Amino acid sequence: MSTPTGDAITERWLSELLAELGDGPDQIHTALREAKITGQRGSRYDCPLARYVADHARKRVPSAQVKVRVYEGAVVVEIEESDTGGYREVGVEQSEAVKRFVQAFDGGYYLDLVDRAAA
Repeated sequence: MSTPTGDAITERWLSELLAELGDGPDQIHTALREAKITGQRGSRYDCPLARYVADHARKRVPSAQVKVRVYEGAVVVEIEESDTGGYREVGVEQSEAVKRFVQAFDGGYYLDLVDRAAA
């Protein structure tokens, strides 16, 4: 059975969204900075990458509750559809570039992406 998010949030969409950020951690940093995305170090739900993906996912499925978690080599979009009460996850493995970005950000690099207001 197809859900309202069935065609909008897919593994392919998620992989392509992440790939568009760049081929290396510095390119990802630049893309997130230019998009004015910030976040918290060491937070699986609140890092810049999770916020970036969540922003894009919410634009595709505005009727759904969306959370994104970034952890242990994966990026997962959690979708709770308020109109159907359904719940599903779409996830992909992190590319090497994404892994290196996450490690660098959590390790103290790219301080301009730290959300100081939430700290």
